[in-house]
Amino acid sequence: MKRKGDLEREIRQHRGRADQLDRAALRPMLAAFDDGSGELLVQLTRASRGALRQQLDAGHIARINRSLRQLVPRVLRDLGTQLKSSTHSTLLESLRGLASFVSRVEGRTTRLDDDDRLRALLRNNLHHLDRLRNDSLKRIHHDIGNQLQRRLRDLPSDATVSEAITAVGDEFDAQRWRVERTARTETSYAFNQAQANGVGLLQKEFPGLMQRWTEMVDDATGMPLDAAVAWDSIAMHGQVTPPGGVFTMPSDPRVSAKMIGQQWNHPPNRPNDRAVLTPWHKGWGIPAWVWQGRRITLRT
Repeated sequence: MKRKGDLEREIRQHRGRADQLDRAALRPMLAAFDDGSGELLVQLTRASRGALRQQLDAGHIARINRSLRQLVPRVLRDLGTQLKSSTHSTLLESLRGLASFVSRVEGRTTRLDDDDRLRALLRNNLHHLDRLRNDSLKRIHHDIGNQLQRRLRDLPSDATVSEAITAVGDEFDAQRWRVERTARTETSYAFNQAQANGVGLLQKEFPGLMQRWTEMVDDATGMPLDAAVAWDSIAMHGQVTPPGGVFTMPSDPRVSAKMIGQQWNHPPNRPNDRAVLTPWHKGWGIPAWVWQGRRITLRT
């Protein structure tokens, strides 16, 4: 068994793997969005060639909208391809990281070191996540489409076709944050779902193994590790449940009343949440607590 200081380093390394996967998934999605944004502007301009200096009218708006209905789904399909291609590596690295973490802590191999078991978990997760990915992309399509329509409606009455195209391009670029948020949230969901399933499998081998909600919070002081940590993250940090259990937002005056009492199977509990699920065992000496109508600290 490793000493407490060694275990804390193992946990930092484990959550660091989640951060690396997040960045790896984000880069190609943003690159695909930027490429698609440039292509969108080129195609809109080409479709309105000869009319760019004309004052915008209903016919011009109809042509721009027809082009958008063709071009925006094409851009988002490329984003979907990038997001789905990252899912396999996220799941695989999540499960391998969990196996490595527990093996180093316990000093022996685990069920997750068996390739057949690992591949079976991988297949189960991929099937579920593909459906969620499609739902997320549909929401992005809907939200971006609404924003582009709003931008067109808000143009001044004397705007030209060229100005309308520029405005649409600017608005599309302004939606980049939606892509970034989706990539981060979906990668977090994939990583933590794999962790939850992996801990469930390992419990058969390590009785008493639980799953822990781990935020960017110092275990020794309870203080956030950077300025981006919100109060709800501090409130959730260190909560444990048995595999398959649910985590509950505790009653805390620092947390929005809307969140108190809400439950999640695993992180994230909101967009851009950086929490990770980590394995926890009583003998490891890592602080933990359970919520049973009140916060109950567990002996470690």
